[in-house]
Amino acid sequence: MDHLLTCECGLSHRVGRSQAGQQISCECGKELQVPTLRGLSELPLAEEKGVDASQSSAWKGWRAPTLATCSGLLVLSLLYSGYAFLQSFRNDLNYSTEDFIAEGDAAIDTFGPDELSITWTDFQTLGLRNRASPMFHVYNLYSEEQKVKGFAGLGVSALFALLVAGIWWSARFSSKPSADPRS
Repeated sequence: MDHLLTCECGLSHRVGRSQAGQQISCECGKELQVPTLRGLSELPLAEEKGVDASQSSAWKGWRAPTLATCSGLLVLSLLYSGYAFLQSFRNDLNYSTEDFIAEGDAAIDTFGPDELSITWTDFQTLGLRNRASPMFHVYNLYSEEQKVKGFAGLGVSALFALLVAGIWWSARFSSKPSADPRS
């Protein structure tokens, strides 16, 4: 609980237990000695003198909930980016169409004459049809999409980091509490 220490010039200063025994400067230039903990109990409480406690901190009003929301969204966007990047590196992107054809050729080389005859007959009967993309190609496209999502998430994270820093900066270096009645 804060107490009020009044200077000879009439200005009242809010002092807390952490300042007990220290000196503070008044705007008039005079140095005021803050009483010890026992002496602080004899000073009037800050609320008793009509000092509005809701305007005593820069964190009252819109800054604290906005900072908490932006910090939460920053963490969520970083988690999303990390997940997207992990998904993008999950697949082997060094596998190419040439590797796919070479594997098919190696599989056909293991066929005996009977299996080759059946395969050839099936090929003549069915003919060339539209085939689905090979799975490695689908995985490569998926990996590229995840990288793009990861970088987008990092961009959003940077935006929220700037918002958090700006809100903290405005509260840290605000000269006086907001006089806006809505805050």
